[in-house]
Amino acid sequence: MFYIYTIMSVEQLCEQNQEHRYEIVELREKILKLEKIIKSNEKVIWNKCEHEWEWDTACGMYDRNCYYCKHCKLWRNHYMYQ
Repeated sequence: MFYIYTIMSVEQLCEQNQEHRYEIVELREKILKLEKIIKSNEKVIWNKCEHEWEWDTACGMYDRNCYYCKHCKLWRNHYMYQ
């Protein structure tokens, strides 16, 4: 792979970097949009699910949330879903 970059000109490499930067920005925006959708879905799920809480065996003594719903997999903390 290294030899390909030695053949490309400086201008081509700069142009390629700029294209990659634009792609990174677009992907970050997509991630933020998807996170907002997930957050919105979790609010609806929190209100509609008939929760059955289970202890998470991976939780430690000092973890704040140790219970999760076995149906929707949300944590037993309504503040997270407001």
